[in-house]
Amino acid sequence: LNTLAVVFIAEIPQLMYTAFTSQAMRYSLEGLQAVKVELSNRQRLARWFAGCVLAPLFTVCASWLVVAQTREEDCPGNVFSVALFRDALHAFRQVRGAPSPLGGLRR
Repeated sequence: LNTLAVVFIAEIPQLMYTAFTSQAMRYSLEGLQAVKVELSNRQRLARWFAGCVLAPLFTVCASWLVVAQTREEDCPGNVFSVALFRDALHAFRQVRGAPSPLGGLRR
């Protein structure tokens, strides 16, 4: 049963291609020549860095800015600080029964 599911998932792109392209478009696409792109190692490294480091970092920063702006508008007087995260982590670890990294010291 799992093998059947894997085969179905693997065939989804082919099913989509067949369902959403006309016969004339498929004929045109299948007759195209492949595009060859030569990349140097420096270009590969730059693309990897941009995709795996910069893009997630940008996403996290943009999300944080949206959350901070929304909190400022919707919750006036509420202070956004690292202490909130520290206290939440401390409470979470107490619920799970794990020792707290704060060693019993709280501000």
